[in-house]
Amino acid sequence: EGKPMLLGDLANILKQCQSLKKELVLAAMNRRGEIVYYFVSQFNIS
Repeated sequence: EGKPMLLGDLANILKQCQSLKKELVLAAMNRRGEIVYYFVSQFNIS
């Protein structure tokens, strides 16, 4: 909460979700206090 997250940690969480056949949904609050949801399916770290 209120702290940055490492991409490697996010990738590990995504792998766990995929192995459980679940969808990863991230929620973040913007500067106006609105909650924005992000659905994560896959990403590549280069």
